[in-house]
Amino acid sequence: MMNYGAFGPGWSWMLVMGLFALLVLIGSILVVVGVIQAGRRFASPPPGSSGEPDALEIIRRRFAGGEITAEEYELMRRHLEDRLERKEPV
Repeated sequence: MMNYGAFGPGWSWMLVMGLFALLVLIGSILVVVGVIQAGRRFASPPPGSSGEPDALEIIRRRFAGGEITAEEYELMRRHLEDRLERKEPV
């Protein structure tokens, strides 16, 4: 007959099942964290569209509000459009 020791045959299996349950718990937590991060990534606005007005919109508003003259507006608009055509940061 086999000698299982003082704790009987079930002790080693309880240890194995406990470790398996711990791995399942850790895996579940990782899946939940991954789903939350993926949701945040897809819910956030794409780069460059942060909801803030771009430079052209700002000078349009300033011109409409009378803060700058028509000549200043045209000069700034041409400068910004030239930079956008060359793909330089504004």
